[in-house]
Amino acid sequence: MWLETVVVRPAQHQKTALREYLDQWQAQLADSPEPVQCEVFFRLPAGTDTAIHIRHHTGSSFPAANPLGLRLAENLREFGPVKRSLWAPHSF
Repeated sequence: MWLETVVVRPAQHQKTALREYLDQWQAQLADSPEPVQCEVFFRLPAGTDTAIHIRHHTGSSFPAANPLGLRLAENLREFGPVKRSLWAPHSF
């Protein structure tokens, strides 16, 4: 398992359009060939940033160029600045 995060900071006038886009995007994940779980978070208290967490369940290593996350990050650029990062689990 590994985690991919995509964070976007939408302009105020783009927040509604962003939420609509993410609703459609999440609905399309059901048809994805990859076994993934997705959660969307809104930053508190102001709700300025939106973070999308994609949990990938494909193997123990993660590819740096996952098409799902790359495509999402690219599409979200129309709503504002985007930051994408990959996270590996750590066992204690």
